[in-house]
Amino acid sequence: MPRNTDKLFERELRELQEKGHAPWLNQHRHYHAPGTAPGTLTNYHPECETPPKVTMIQYGQDHFSEKTVTSTELPLAELRDDMISWINVEGICGLETLSALGEHYGFHPLSMEDVLNSGQHPKIERFDDYYFLVMYLLSGQSERDTSQVSIFWGKDYIITMEEEEEGAFELVRSRLRNPKTKIREMGSDYLAYCIIDALVDRFFPRMEALREELDQIEENIFSLQDNRIIEKVHRIKMKLLVLGKLVWGIQELIDGIQSEEVELTTPNINLYLRDCYDHTVQLSHTIDNYREISNGLIDTNLSLISSQQNEVIKVLTIIATIFIPLTFIVGVYGMNFNPLAGPLNMPELNWPFGYAAVWIVMILLSLGMVYYFRRRKWF
Repeated sequence: MPRNTDKLFERELRELQEKGHAPWLNQHRHYHAPGTAPGTLTNYHPECETPPKVTMIQYGQDHFSEKTVTSTELPLAELRDDMISWINVEGICGLETLSALGEHYGFHPLSMEDVLNSGQHPKIERFDDYYFLVMYLLSGQSERDTSQVSIFWGKDYIITMEEEEEGAFELVRSRLRNPKTKIREMGSDYLAYCIIDALVDRFFPRMEALREELDQIEENIFSLQDNRIIEKVHRIKMKLLVLGKLVWGIQELIDGIQSEEVELTTPNINLYLRDCYDHTVQLSHTIDNYREISNGLIDTNLSLISSQQNEVIKVLTIIATIFIPLTFIVGVYGMNFNPLAGPLNMPELNWPFGYAAVWIVMILLSLGMVYYFRRRKWF
C-alpha cells in the first residue's frame, strides 16, 4: 500500500505541475537559454494576439480619473506628480507595455525580467526608488488555479501586472471611485495594502471549497462505495501543499515589509499590514488543520477497508469451519468399503435409512455450530 500511495502522490504532483497549479514547482517554467545576460526581456508568448487590458487610475482626496487603454497608446505623459497613480495591466502579451512602463519609471531590468519569467516565489525586493513584489492570484475561472501578479510600488504610484485578465481588483477600484472612502485620503502605501489584502482574501473561498470537498468525502467514507477516496484526498493534499507554500511566501513578504522598515510605508499602514499578516496566519493554521483531516481520512479509509476485509475473512472462516466436519463425514462414507466383506466394513451402508440419517446428522451438526457461533456473537 505505501508504494502505491507514493506512486499516486507523484502522479498527482505531475498533474498539478502540468496544469500550472504549482507554478514554482512547474517543470515548464520559463527560463532563458544558458548564457543569456541577466535582465534580458524575452517574449514567451509570441503567438499572443490579444493586447493586454490597461486601466490607468489617478486619484487624490478631491480628484479621480479612470481610463482604459491599449498597450500601444499608454498616455504616460498625462500622469500628474501630485496624484497617486495606479496602472493595472491584465494579461502579459508582448513586451511593449512592460518596456514602456520600465522606461518611464526607470525599472531595473531584473525586476522586469521577473515579470515575464512567471513562476517566481512570492517575494519583495528593494530597488533604488521602488519596491518590487511578486504574489499570486487564485481564480476559479481560469484554466490555471494560480497566476502571478507582479507589483511595482513607488512613492506616488502602484503598477500591478497580472498574467491573465481576471478582474481581481475590481472591488478596490470600486472603493477608489467613492470619494468618501479612506483609500482616497491615503497614499500609495495604503493602496499597496489594499491590493495585498485583496489577493490574500482570495484564499478564503478556496479554503472553503476544499473544506466542502473534505466534508463530502467524510460523509461518503463510511459507505465504502467510493473506491477513489484515497485519490481524491491526495489531490486535496497536493492543493494544500501549493496553498501552504503560497501563504508562507506571502507571510514572508508582509513580514519583510514590516521588519525592514520600508520607507514608503507610514506607521498607520503597519497596523493594517499586521491585520493582513494575521489573515495569513489564520490561513496557515487552516491549511495545517486540513492536512491533519486529510491524513485522518486516509487512515480512516484504510482502517475501514481493513475492517471490511476482516469481516469477509471472518464469514469465510465460519463457513469453512462449518464445512470441516461435514467434509470429514462425507469423506468417511466416500471410502466405498464393501460392507459384505466383514461386520466392521460400514454396516450402516446397508441400513434402509442410512442415507437420510447421514443428512440429518450433518444438518443438525451445522445448525448446532451456527447456534454456538451466534451465542458467542462471532457473527
